[in-house]
Amino acid sequence: MLKANNDGKEITFRFNSLQVLSKTPTLLSLEELVEIEKQSSEDELSEQELELTPIATSFHSGCLIHAPYNQLIIVGGCFDEDDEWYEEESCTNEVMSFNYMENKWKLLFSRVLNDDESTSTTVEESDTNNVQEQISHINISSDEQYLERIVQSPIIQQSSSTAERRSNTPPRIWGHSCSYSPLTRSLYVFGGINYHDEYNEHLFSFSLDRREWKKIDAQKDSSMEELPCGRQGHRTVYIPSIHKMVLFGGFSSSHLDDFCEFDVRNNTWSRVEEDPAFLMNRPSCREVFSMIYAENRNSIIIFGGKTEDERYSDLREFSLTTRRWTLLYQGKIKKTNHNGNTKKVTKLFKDIPSERSSHTAVYLENYQKMIILSGYDGEEWFCDCYEFDFNTMQWDGIKLETKDLPDTDREIFTKGFSSHVAEFNNITNEMLVFGGWDGEIDSNILFSIKIPSYHSVAMKFKLLSMNDLFSDVSIHCNEH
Repeated sequence: MLKANNDGKEITFRFNSLQVLSKTPTLLSLEELVEIEKQSSEDELSEQELELTPIATSFHSGCLIHAPYNQLIIVGGCFDEDDEWYEEESCTNEVMSFNYMENKWKLLFSRVLNDDESTSTTVEESDTNNVQEQISHINISSDEQYLERIVQSPIIQQSSSTAERRSNTPPRIWGHSCSYSPLTRSLYVFGGINYHDEYNEHLFSFSLDRREWKKIDAQKDSSMEELPCGRQGHRTVYIPSIHKMVLFGGFSSSHLDDFCEFDVRNNTWSRVEEDPAFLMNRPSCREVFSMIYAENRNSIIIFGGKTEDERYSDLREFSLTTRRWTLLYQGKIKKTNHNGNTKKVTKLFKDIPSERSSHTAVYLENYQKMIILSGYDGEEWFCDCYEFDFNTMQWDGIKLETKDLPDTDREIFTKGFSSHVAEFNNITNEMLVFGGWDGEIDSNILFSIKIPSYHSVAMKFKLLSMNDLFSDVSIHCNEH
């Protein structure tokens, strides 16, 4: 039960009884998971729905998908090299899903040993890579026609060989991006870096229906001199109305500020058209920032991020309608501490977020608000939370009250964390947050911020952990 004041009136919020959503995982050895991967090419897909909890990772990517899947998807990430599950690598390419209607984790794709093995290209692979090219020459007037073409394609219906599966699977990576297209019912994963510090320059798609990866033979139009280079720390968002995935920034040999879009209908990259009169409001080169798409504003919003020497707290918006950049909040610049000293101190509560990177942001469509959670400023890992109201164009702090938590639960929050995934579910009205790094260990904790339909005067935290810990944390917002 939560209490909040609104215009002098005390309002009480009551919530349903608690549920345990995440249980202790089934521990499998590397050999067992490899055997599962081999078997998956022979068995029905439904038999591969293993109930597991993801390993503790950070710098993974993810997205939230509604009907018919109702899933939070987590892809890849890096983890503690001392983990006994993994003897050689420190990152993964597994695909995990959390069904928020059933409160269950499932393994959709297990890692394969394709990074250092030579594989041959098969006829089937060559044909499959040409499917999108074949479809692009057909006059498609609706999403339904596009999906019908894919389903009816005899090439798509062919089963993949083991060699093809390996060559079409992304390497074990971290720092990549992931977006979901409802048109193709596929995830799109770009960039990232592997355990050899090599950048992935390829774009991969993962079909949720077939549970198969495919390396995309991407093209570029005349607006681009070359395809986007391999990188990490970039961000992508998907725009359903135009069936395009938009990419900004990241880090390769240097920090980047390229702004381009990928059309899933013809597998073509192009540069995003920008009004030259408003380029002074454009974000500078940066990585590990947050980028969200606000559908009711038809705009892309970028906050924070970093370069080698600086971290930012600026807030900028790009209108897909006017093609103009707008500076919503100037923010400040923090010089990076290069002496190697970091401190783990809980930030004092305030109303405006400080400079940070590796945080997350979600957009609350019905509230017209953006929520910023946690992050890192080169010295401290944060456990703070803020909202930006697009009606008032003002920041407001959200205070996390953890005094009623058991000591073990409280420690999880007060340590702070970064490099996690956060998605807002507008059906269940909650923000799902998974994993991250607290400066010492990676996490596989899934928790939710339940937002009452009344207002963001008060919120409720539910902690979902591997050890069946499930606790409440009150979050109170200041009213102005």
